[in-house]
Amino acid sequence: MKRLVSVLIGVIAAGVVAYFKSDGDIGGAALLGLAFAVPVAITAISLPGFNTLAPAVAIVLLMAVFGPNGSASPGDWAVLWVCLTVAAVVTTIWTWISARRRRRT
Repeated sequence: MKRLVSVLIGVIAAGVVAYFKSDGDIGGAALLGLAFAVPVAITAISLPGFNTLAPAVAIVLLMAVFGPNGSASPGDWAVLWVCLTVAAVVTTIWTWISARRRRRT
């Protein structure tokens, strides 16, 4: 349940950041909030414990710092989205490998 809550918080926060970065485009902000739910969900599902909210906060902060100003076009945000999604997948794989190694020893 807390993973779902952290994903929802991440989606809402990503939408809010996209809204302010796009100078008030509600439709584009909603689309970007849903798009950035992918890396938030991947990290929230893969990380154990209460650390599920930290990646959502980190992704939203990276959106606020590195996101393009004045644009809600998904094409302008694509590079940041791809980087965060690849980082989420690598983190997930790394976490699973680390957990398997701990179980073997």
